[in-house]
Amino acid sequence: MATAAEDTNQVKEEVKEAVSADAKKEVKDTKPASDDPRPSLYAFIRDVIEKLLESNPEIVPDFIAESDKLNSVTAISTHNREFPDAASRVAYTLIHGAQRMYLVNSVLTDAYSACTNLQSRTTVFNELMQGVDWGTVNVYSMGGGPGCDVVGVLMWLHRFGLRPKVSASVSERNEQWEGIAKTMLSMLKKEGAKTPQHSYVQNLWKKLEGGNVKYFAGSEPSVKQTACNAQADIVLLPFALGGLGEDVSECLQTTLDAMKPGALLVYLDHCDSPHTETINNLSYWSGLRRIYFMKEMTMSMPKYEKSEYLEKWSTKMEKAILRDSKCTAVVYKKPSGYAYDRRRKMGRREQEAIKGTQIRLKKTNPSLRMFRPNGA
Repeated sequence: MATAAEDTNQVKEEVKEAVSADAKKEVKDTKPASDDPRPSLYAFIRDVIEKLLESNPEIVPDFIAESDKLNSVTAISTHNREFPDAASRVAYTLIHGAQRMYLVNSVLTDAYSACTNLQSRTTVFNELMQGVDWGTVNVYSMGGGPGCDVVGVLMWLHRFGLRPKVSASVSERNEQWEGIAKTMLSMLKKEGAKTPQHSYVQNLWKKLEGGNVKYFAGSEPSVKQTACNAQADIVLLPFALGGLGEDVSECLQTTLDAMKPGALLVYLDHCDSPHTETINNLSYWSGLRRIYFMKEMTMSMPKYEKSEYLEKWSTKMEKAILRDSKCTAVVYKKPSGYAYDRRRKMGRREQEAIKGTQIRLKKTNPSLRMFRPNGA
């Protein structure tokens, strides 16, 4: 028969175990979101916006109003409207920053996978991949705003386990975008908690040559700007043609003519843009060949990009921050004399990424033709 003392000790032990279990459950339930297994660029954008608002406290009253104005896929271009004040530029970064990063990443991912044959290990991206093997890739973005499109290229390289150094340059009509870009790059570099998210962001920054981006401002291309265009392995035209007005054909022709053999041109624009036909015609007569075309590409932010990261501002807006976009995506290549002879050993990560993307493309776009080299 148990004594009163034994009963008391037993009760104490049960209470101790219950408290311990509750404490463990509480720790598990309150685990910070930054420990999520998938990285989040929304968390990065949140840190960038907080830094920008801290540096410009006077823009806070106008910031939410500007965010509401820009919260539409029609406002994704930095060339189609003016951004005269800091509030509008910071609001653009909040609404469209991560969106443009993912768009460029998605287009390059789909295009590279569709243009690569795993059996023969050959790819239409062969000249670009030579640069990757040599350790250097040059990127030039026209209408790059705060440099989001360059980050998209870094994301694509990271996704496939490719490790070159990226030398990047951006041209914009408004020189004030450079300040936003410098803040964004400083946040990429910033030391922080060693979470998967932060490690991902820092890995992107490590791929950037010198940790910086060259900026060119003005509507007329300079000699240095043209030189960067001529050296680029990847030329980005993200929603840039709509703001060029009557000079669109001339400016586009200058950009196409300056491209080096083997370089890629990534064109993004609204589905109903009249400039898609213009660039198709001019690229053909400039010797470029279209290697990837998606008339209506729908891109939704991944589920692991949690809206909660931006709710500090989104709850004050008229509607939720844009997460879906639809656009036309085309990738052109300027041919060179090199054959599709890339036969180096591909890493498992690169092969799995290509295979997974090819399976998805075949399911969602049955009519899309995959690259097959002669004899394959």
